[in-house]
Amino acid sequence: MAALTTKIHIGRDPRCEIALNHHTVSSQHAELSFLGDGKLLLTDCRSRNGTFLIAANGQRQRLHQALVSPMD
Repeated sequence: MAALTTKIHIGRDPRCEIALNHHTVSSQHAELSFLGDGKLLLTDCRSRNGTFLIAANGQRQRLHQALVSPMD
């Protein structure tokens, strides 16, 4: 039986679980961690252009690490 993945890597590198082929995305851009209580933690991996969350009011918020929801 395979172990459950607790982290998903996001970036331009094709080895990332979520690979994004765009010039604004770093090779290892961000990481999405599934916490034991059902929450999601998004962490910027020191990307060049940063990681942003779009707030309900449409404003972009730069983050280093933040709890996010599946709808973010």
